[in-house]
Amino acid sequence: MEEQRSLLGGKVSLRRLPQSAFPHSYVDLTEGGVLRGPNSLFARVPDAVPRTYLAVVVYKGDGTPRGQHYHDRKAETILVVSGTASMIVRDGAEGGEESIDLQPWDILTMEPEVHHALIPRSDLIALEMAESGGTPDETHKVSL
Repeated sequence: MEEQRSLLGGKVSLRRLPQSAFPHSYVDLTEGGVLRGPNSLFARVPDAVPRTYLAVVVYKGDGTPRGQHYHDRKAETILVVSGTASMIVRDGAEGGEESIDLQPWDILTMEPEVHHALIPRSDLIALEMAESGGTPDETHKVSL
């Protein structure tokens, strides 16, 4: 069953991709999802997720906060492929802060100006997707 949450007044959204197992007659993955077989796995990212820019993120699960930044113009989407992590998000304008536990097939989308830090709890592989890679002049370090 798919789960969705909205945080920080809608500036952050968390969605868990629905999962199905083979054999199947037909599974509609138009809105994203995961198909698991005995020796295979197929995951489709929802069409609504921008992905002109794609980065593979690999971290050891040592609990060290990574990132600790925000972007003026870039919205980011993180898809956890394997491992677990926590994401600390803070509303740069309003000041609210939340900690979100992430597991495989969670998709977390953050609007521009959302301060964020990723804390890997186990060895982590994730995809970062956005309309662009962002630029140094609109990326700012913060302490979370």
